[in-house]
Amino acid sequence: MGLLLLQVLLQFLFLLPMLGSSTINVALPDCEYKCGNIIVPYPFGIGRGCYLETAYAVECQKPNNLLLLQETRVPVISISLDGYLRVALNVSRNCNGSETEEGSVISYSFSQFATSDIRNMLTGVGCGTASLRDNGNIGNQITCSTEANKMIEGSCNGSDHCCQSYMPRFARGLRISATNICQPKAYSSCTYGFLVENGEYSFQESDISSSWTKKEYPVVLDWWVGKGRCRVEAKDLDSYACKSEQSVCSDSDNGPGYVCNCSDGYRGNPYLRNGCQDINECEDPSLNDCIRQENCKNREGTYVCICPKGHRGDGRKDGTGCVANPQVMNLLTKILVGTIVGILVLLLGFSSVYWTLQRRKIFKMREKFFERNGGFLLQMQLSRQNRSSSQTRVFSAEELKIATEDYHESRIIGQGGQGTVYKGVLPDNQIVAIKKAKIGDCSQVEEFINELLVLSQINHRNVVKLLGCCLETEVPLLVYEFITNGNLADHIHDRSSRPFVISWKTRLKIATEIASALSYLHSAALVPIIHRDIKCANILLDKNYTAKISDFGCSRLIPMDKEQLTTLVRGTLGYLDPEYFQTSHLTEKSDVYSFGVVLLELLSGEKALSFSRLESERHLVTRFDFAIGKNHLADILDQRISGNGKVEQFSRVAHLAMRCLRIRGEERPTMKEVAVELEGLRDSKNVFGRRTDHISFMFNSTKSDEVWTI
Repeated sequence: MGLLLLQVLLQFLFLLPMLGSSTINVALPDCEYKCGNIIVPYPFGIGRGCYLETAYAVECQKPNNLLLLQETRVPVISISLDGYLRVALNVSRNCNGSETEEGSVISYSFSQFATSDIRNMLTGVGCGTASLRDNGNIGNQITCSTEANKMIEGSCNGSDHCCQSYMPRFARGLRISATNICQPKAYSSCTYGFLVENGEYSFQESDISSSWTKKEYPVVLDWWVGKGRCRVEAKDLDSYACKSEQSVCSDSDNGPGYVCNCSDGYRGNPYLRNGCQDINECEDPSLNDCIRQENCKNREGTYVCICPKGHRGDGRKDGTGCVANPQVMNLLTKILVGTIVGILVLLLGFSSVYWTLQRRKIFKMREKFFERNGGFLLQMQLSRQNRSSSQTRVFSAEELKIATEDYHESRIIGQGGQGTVYKGVLPDNQIVAIKKAKIGDCSQVEEFINELLVLSQINHRNVVKLLGCCLETEVPLLVYEFITNGNLADHIHDRSSRPFVISWKTRLKIATEIASALSYLHSAALVPIIHRDIKCANILLDKNYTAKISDFGCSRLIPMDKEQLTTLVRGTLGYLDPEYFQTSHLTEKSDVYSFGVVLLELLSGEKALSFSRLESERHLVTRFDFAIGKNHLADILDQRISGNGKVEQFSRVAHLAMRCLRIRGEERPTMKEVAVELEGLRDSKNVFGRRTDHISFMFNSTKSDEVWTI
């Protein structure tokens, strides 16, 4: 039991650097990295395609989780990326004095491994000789002899039935044998020979009896990669195994190849691309020697200790520390500063050409991305509108990469047809939403530029605010204010994850704010704007349930001299204006129709289009119209709000929704009229607090005397 616990502890210590960060990979993608409690890091691997070469192939036998070297079938105890492999090797046993006895000779042959000459000992127990010969080098042989006159518990030397000898170097083909010379009446009748890791064997008197049952001991093997030294395996060759950019190569001390390690300040698996990750020394006081931990600043591959204001020094415990800065520098300090400045100027002079070339390269790359991402299209559109892009902040690619933790999947807060939205935190701790276009989809570039043009000229509290953009990356990025409370669709449709019910008062407030924003877009903006995709999923809610219209990728600017545009039909089924769908003529009344569907969703709590309903009622508009025709409007109201709502408000909102949903656009009200009517409903005090069991709704239709009653 004690040996097993020690093995598990060593396994943990060997691989602790790799497991310190959840973002560091141990094995190749889609490959197993554990067999029971044993970690299997690349270049070792379980299964085809998961290891560097056949020599590193291991097999995990189920159900006992026994890890074996596939080449030799030797059990593996642990694997270390430091170039060590702990295995279990058998014991050679000789009780009759003949090498033909079964078990008296144990042989192993390794292609990429050698027994560690400093971590193992050849051990003999009994009265005889234990020997080890390297099959690959016949002259490379060691022996140890025991004597039968002393027994000392816990010790092992040449005079007490136990002997140990140090290992030869470069031993890959092993032949371990035991020779028995015990007398017939000797205390022991058997001799045992075996390899064992230093400190893993302690001699006991009972070990020299023929009933000794120990069959194997842990042995440390050195492993390496490649067929030559570091200077031979050039880094530009495909066979070079140190794949991480932050890795270094070291020649093996006990083999013909080399081993890879992460550079100082990094940890992980150097045999994988991006396998070595920066260590944040400032998170662990034991990794840095700063006098004050709050003044430790992490850097890529290292860290710095910053002295408080008014002090100078390196801020380190074993350095100059931090001392008060004198008011007047002495002559020596002036000379030192002058020398440093002179050297810096000289270095800057020599490096100016290099940095000029680097800046030119970076400039060309950014110019390429800028052109591909529609930067010139944006400039052309802005010039046509006599506007400047200075109103919108331009973010750097590095700034947004840091804000989203390199666009980690845990930062994704939404995905749609135009791209993916990430949550980001800027250096000033401002939380933003970053919209990233789909890679390789050129059609999305125009939509992003269109959304940038539309949002950059909008200033309304109920329209999501555009903070800036970034066009110097592989795909364009838009940066918005972050809205904390999700979208309206989740709140009124997803009852499982949103147990809190939005009250009717709040729903009416949301409807009023949406109508106000659309009215602004249609009539108060510098150039009229048609959203073209109004739906609950595009209406965001902040912590106070204030509505924010988002997703302007499908929107269109309407010149002042035109009342409609002929465009390709864009929108979402269930919200799409039927007149626009049939004629392709886009007007502001298309948004009115979509808003009418949103009103029905607020009233009923049901989705605009659902295939779980009857075929004749899949569209909420049809279902609503059917309920009205059968005098069953109460059946379609959301039961979560109908019991405590305001009956007259339900009636008037339903009336307004039906007007917005008329087939002919010219018969629908404008969004300004809708906003005024909804605002009047909110301000009207005589409709609050009333309840009744009988409600009459009157709707304008082609027949002036048509009345629906429930």
